[in-house]
Amino acid sequence: MRLRLGVVVLAALLSACGGSKDFSRGESTRRPNVVDDIDTRPSGEEAAKINIQLGQAYLSQGKLDMAMEKLRKGIDLAPRNPDGHTVIAVLYEQLGNIELAGKHYQEARRLAPESGLTANNLGRFLCSQGQYDKADALFASALMDPFYRSPETALLNRGSCAMSAGKLDAAADSLRLALERNPDMPDALYQSAVLAMQRKDSLRARAFIERYLGVARVSPQALVFAIQIEQALGNQRAVARYRERLVREFPESAEAESLHNSMGSR
Repeated sequence: MRLRLGVVVLAALLSACGGSKDFSRGESTRRPNVVDDIDTRPSGEEAAKINIQLGQAYLSQGKLDMAMEKLRKGIDLAPRNPDGHTVIAVLYEQLGNIELAGKHYQEARRLAPESGLTANNLGRFLCSQGQYDKADALFASALMDPFYRSPETALLNRGSCAMSAGKLDAAADSLRLALERNPDMPDALYQSAVLAMQRKDSLRARAFIERYLGVARVSPQALVFAIQIEQALGNQRAVARYRERLVREFPESAEAESLHNSMGSR
């Protein structure tokens, strides 16, 4: 099962500005504001914040051209605002421009060097590029920030990154600490199930995926993973139950189609 480090990140809702935000797992300090694109043009920092908020809103809606326009304007108005650099880094990463994404994540970190949020963001990005040791040092730095509101996010990303690096014991430690802080953290539960399967502990994986399915918005990918776990355990009744759920809840999904094809070829 493929690790999901950074995937949930970019699909998640982005938060309104007002301090550096954590975009690595969609976690935010406030919910996104709906900002109307009105033709008022305050000056200086306030105008920059409005443009960055608009850029975030457009990015969350998939309006990438409009997001780029607003974010560039916000950065032009306030080049030392780490929020603008963070959001445009997310946008560049979505566009596949890794060089510019990295540049802006680095700039956000330079502008807010004590921030756990910027450390976590850059660490997540570097891990996605295979720079595991540098990423781990940034996660450790994020956890040292006493004002960081959600250290469980850095712990989650640290654990996921350790898994990508093949350091399963370190991954287990970080994921355990993340779940101690937030026992119902969906991504930490999912990654813990992934880790258990890598360790060939199917019973433990089952426990985590069941907890995950109880608190998360269910996806066809998660149901396929649950099927794989139950197949490893030899529980054909549970396999049939998850398959039925996959077809019932996601009949148009590629996973349901693949299931139909595999069943039909037998």
